[in-house]
Amino acid sequence: MFGGSTVVTPEPIYISDQPVSISFDKPITAYNKWATFHVDISQYSNEGLDYLKQNQYLRSSFPEGCIKLILIGENGSEYNFTNSNSALGRNSATDIWSILSTSENVPNIKYVSARISSCKALSATKISWFNFGKI
Repeated sequence: MFGGSTVVTPEPIYISDQPVSISFDKPITAYNKWATFHVDISQYSNEGLDYLKQNQYLRSSFPEGCIKLILIGENGSEYNFTNSNSALGRNSATDIWSILSTSENVPNIKYVSARISSCKALSATKISWFNFGKI
């Protein structure tokens, strides 16, 4: 199968400014630099704000580089993923995620774990991996 998503934290986790290690149940692979992680930031959504004001609020709450993830290959290689100030995704007003990407081409090898931190605490968040390679 080419392309798709994988939930890498089936149970919600707590993320803060102290890095948290995540071991994947099964290794993940990437095809190119367009692979991304999506971090659920829905707990900070504000239904009382219109779409544009909520986006501004979330972008100021999670400025560029606030969420950092290091993807770790089984060979020990590491690739840095961070949130961009403009990279938000949503399914609804209350289902919002920050999109973490990298500027590097991520080799098509097996990745077994990651470390993640956030400048703003996330008390119960899930993380998904999106890529255009084999899952």
